[in-house]
Amino acid sequence: MGPYAQIRVAVPFAASADLFTSLVAELEGPAAAGLTACELEDRLAERGREVQRQLLQDHLDLRAAREEQAAREHRFPAVGADGITRNRVETGHHRQLATLSGTVNVTRCAGRGHRTCARPMPRCRCRRPGALTPWPGWPRSRRCAARPGTPTRRSPAAAGR
Repeated sequence: MGPYAQIRVAVPFAASADLFTSLVAELEGPAAAGLTACELEDRLAERGREVQRQLLQDHLDLRAAREEQAAREHRFPAVGADGITRNRVETGHHRQLATLSGTVNVTRCAGRGHRTCARPMPRCRCRRPGALTPWPGWPRSRRCAARPGTPTRRSPAAAGR
């Protein structure tokens, strides 16, 4: 995957910079001078996680903006690894992600489309041994379910019942 297109954002990491600046100001203040080493370490670890979480959130927001811009610029269908052609892009899908630093919100684009089959599904011939099926391990009970109205092949033991 290539790099994202450049996006014009005023200052993408402004919130992280503000948090870091306030942490530095707190450590320079007289209240921090009265803390023990253990209390200072605990406070720094807690506030440091907040800065890390905000850095991650700012990065994910920047990535989402670049992804949306790239989706608007490239209007051609894409084929996923699962063989589905995605010819529509929906923006603004949100979900929360739990990280070691805290919970962040992830915004992504979703590709939508329909499955394209390389070859048509063969006809169900369950009455005949060696019948064609979409794949060798396909269960016999599902073979006839694909073609409504086709009777299933019964075993000789079940036929006498």
